[in-house]
Amino acid sequence: MKHKSVLPKIACLLLLAVLLSAFPVLASSPEEIPFESYTYWENYAGAGKKAVYSKPMYQPDFVMDAGYFGVQSFTTLSDVCADENGNVYILDGGASALYILDKNYNPLGSISRVQKGGEALSFTGAKGIFVAGRDIYISDTENARVLKIDANGNFLDEYLVPDSGLIPEGFEYRPIKTALDSRGYLYILCDGSYYGAILYSPADEFLGFYGANTTKGGLLQAAELLFNKLFMTNAKLSQSESKLPFQITDLYMDSENFVYTCTGRTEAQQTQSGQIRRFSPGGIMTQDTGSKNFADVSLGTIKGAPLSQDLLGIALDDRDYIFALDSAYGRIFLYDKDYKLLSAFGAGLGRGEQVGTFALPCAIETNGDDVLVCDSANNNVTVFKITEYGKLVKTARKMTLDGDYEESKPLWQEVLSLDKNSQLAYTGLAKALYVEGEYRQAMEYAELGLDKETYGQAFKWVRRDYIQNNFIWIFFLAVAVLGVLCAALIYLTKHNVTLLSNPKVNVMVSSVAHPFDSFAKVKYNNQGSLLLSLLLLTLFYITTILKTTKSGYLYSAYNPAEFNSLYSIVRTFGLVILWAVCNWAVCALRGGIGKLKEIFIVTCYSLLPIIFGNLLYVILTNVMLPTEAGFLSVLMNVFTLYAAFMLMIGIMKVHDYEFGKFITTTLLTIVGMAIVLCLIVLIIILVQQLGAFVLTVIMEIAYR
Repeated sequence: MKHKSVLPKIACLLLLAVLLSAFPVLASSPEEIPFESYTYWENYAGAGKKAVYSKPMYQPDFVMDAGYFGVQSFTTLSDVCADENGNVYILDGGASALYILDKNYNPLGSISRVQKGGEALSFTGAKGIFVAGRDIYISDTENARVLKIDANGNFLDEYLVPDSGLIPEGFEYRPIKTALDSRGYLYILCDGSYYGAILYSPADEFLGFYGANTTKGGLLQAAELLFNKLFMTNAKLSQSESKLPFQITDLYMDSENFVYTCTGRTEAQQTQSGQIRRFSPGGIMTQDTGSKNFADVSLGTIKGAPLSQDLLGIALDDRDYIFALDSAYGRIFLYDKDYKLLSAFGAGLGRGEQVGTFALPCAIETNGDDVLVCDSANNNVTVFKITEYGKLVKTARKMTLDGDYEESKPLWQEVLSLDKNSQLAYTGLAKALYVEGEYRQAMEYAELGLDKETYGQAFKWVRRDYIQNNFIWIFFLAVAVLGVLCAALIYLTKHNVTLLSNPKVNVMVSSVAHPFDSFAKVKYNNQGSLLLSLLLLTLFYITTILKTTKSGYLYSAYNPAEFNSLYSIVRTFGLVILWAVCNWAVCALRGGIGKLKEIFIVTCYSLLPIIFGNLLYVILTNVMLPTEAGFLSVLMNVFTLYAAFMLMIGIMKVHDYEFGKFITTTLLTIVGMAIVLCLIVLIIILVQQLGAFVLTVIMEIAYR
């Protein structure tokens, strides 16, 4: 009876537990992050970059909007700034208001008017804010001035357009960003100006323009400019377009007064590069980043229109890590001082309704380890907090950059235990192991991290140690092999022994040393072999594959995921067959007497130096250093040129041509090959379109 009374109670409890489990527990579930952090692996598959997921280094924490300050609404937020004490300043340029918070983001007050004696100045339309000590610089864009005020809003000074002959005629003075270095030099960026930043000395003396972008020029551009000046009239010159540098959109100082600038949209969408640059205090660019494409590589579209990158803001933290804001995608890109990407986070392309997303981001600032992003469309500022993983990566990377490789080793090991996608962890560990003398392990991690520089340094020591430890038997083996070869050569010469009794095989082998005689035998004695030619062509294909897949790591850009054996077949079998057919067709019209079979045979025989060179390349690249690549390049060029020489002799022999006629027919053959390739591509496209049409008709019939 007791068991019967207990069972219903247990059943009721189980049913209640099932019902309760169907409802989510909102209080304990963290808010979903509306984006995934990622990074780019550099030198992927040779020279490209590949985006991979990475553990978040920063996460959105909270948003400061009008309600956060107890006001009804903002008009147009335009900038955010933090001072050396961690106080934060948010500029509402649309309402001529400046909101101030302490380092814990507690509101302290606001400034809406600048008191200049008995006059109250408005800064409606201001775009930028900068704070140095107790001095506040407001880039009052629409009023064409930079206001310098104190923390109470009292007027201290103003910077108008400089009265100098260095200012170009028609220059429009619209300050958007202001910065002051520790020496007292003031930098003012103007909207629409491609001259760089206006520079003032500590004594408020105008010194000129600083850090302007430059246009890319070359020999063709110089020749075009000279031609225009010599032959074009003044009227036509005045109507011609000039290529102007791109405007700097933001600038920031690091701890040593080096100036970092960023540029928004630059050139064609896929070729944007050099958007971030670093200048010394004297205005000299310290590292050329003109070929580096910052931010995202892959570009998206919005309503069918291509969307290009637009780096609108830049900021550095107290350890000189660089944060770049891409306003087009609403993402923040974190770089170290060597411009290696650590992480990308944040999201845009929407209305910015979730924490960590933006509708129209306009400014970025750092405050200790925090990152602040201002959104002018939603009129709020998002605060990103660093994660424990982020602290670990930044600390380890700083140690590596400072040369503290051994101290960084345990940190990088911990990073790898948390995120296997961290390329910097592999390269950091490779450097640490190299310093410790663990060269083989250093090579392993360097290869995993695609760090060929560290791999080459470690391989140098591994090769040296191997040669030292095995020098005796290597020396005696080399002497023995050389002795056996010399003895065999002397014996064969003395006794007139022929190793190759088959005349066709003998002609093929001797074509390398005696191309004139061998190709004459192919033409007049019918001693060429189609079977041997196909064998050589197959060896050419195999050695080409080996050269791509089995070359030494330092010389290889092989990527198994992207390797296409069909392409290798086309560039070996397809190229040789296409050459033979086109040369036969052209020479038949130009008095050539060569048969298609003969052309094919001499072409395949001419591949012997390249086949041997490919095998030698595979062997040597596994034992040679990058510093010895010059010798290898010369050696491969010699094999290629000798193969071309053999082909020239073979074509001249089978067609009974002189050198001049050979050159003419060869050029025509190349043109014919190009025409045939175009026709093949056209036929493939037509077949695809025909297939799509037939498939559409079949589907329509099936549905009806």
